[in-house]
Amino acid sequence: MSDQLHLNDFVGFKINQLAVRIAGTMARSYSRPYGIGIPAFRIILRLGFLGSSSLVGLAEASGMDPAVVMVTMVDDAIGRILAALENLSLSRNTVIIFTADHGDMGGEHGLFGKFGVHYEAVLKVPFIWNDPDLAPEGRTDMLGGTIDIGSSILARAGVANTYGVQGFDIVSLARTDKAPERAGIISEEDQVSEQVNGMGAQRIWSFIHENWRLSLWYGDDTGHLFDRESDPAEMNNLWFDPAYEEKKAELMELMLRERMRLEDTLPLTTRFA
Repeated sequence: MSDQLHLNDFVGFKINQLAVRIAGTMARSYSRPYGIGIPAFRIILRLGFLGSSSLVGLAEASGMDPAVVMVTMVDDAIGRILAALENLSLSRNTVIIFTADHGDMGGEHGLFGKFGVHYEAVLKVPFIWNDPDLAPEGRTDMLGGTIDIGSSILARAGVANTYGVQGFDIVSLARTDKAPERAGIISEEDQVSEQVNGMGAQRIWSFIHENWRLSLWYGDDTGHLFDRESDPAEMNNLWFDPAYEEKKAELMELMLRERMRLEDTLPLTTRFA
């Protein structure tokens, strides 16, 4: 079926309804246990009808897992980029970086969205570095953040980093098993009230050190303290547990010292009066 045939068959429908109607038609040819067939869904993507919010609506209307829908969309788009690089003979001298700015709760802890909480579903993002000049190294457990991406790219390009840049070349460090000289990873979030359902402006600082996550909400006595090794789903908040007061104080000090390290040191005075 051609793109034109799809459009003529379903003219007059709203975009969401049109996409669901196409999906229902194509699913009869490409059935899958979870609803819309992946080939049918990819046809919808190529027609360019859907934004991310509509993708979830399509998934719900068709009985397909929203996670499968979103992964399919990303997988299809990446495949088209890789195919284009190959067709243009650029794949042998192109470094491909796959990452994201944040995750999404996606129903974990009964929550959706990305604002106001720092559970792992929001903080943990992919970082895949595909380099034709480097042998594959597999995974690393080294902590890194988006703050490190710029430094890693500059190092790969052979360009000197600028003074005051806070990130590290974690790609080179990971290949030598040498950890960055920092206490941990800090994640900061500032949100206006409208972004968190009118609950008031939110300021959150989180600190990741080894297997621990500590989070503070400005103006609130509560916080998060999770041992992600024994509690990977972050279900047991140790913030108010007296047995972990010492660990909480240790992490608070480490976060403060790391925050001091991240502060700008320019301009520096060269002499005193």
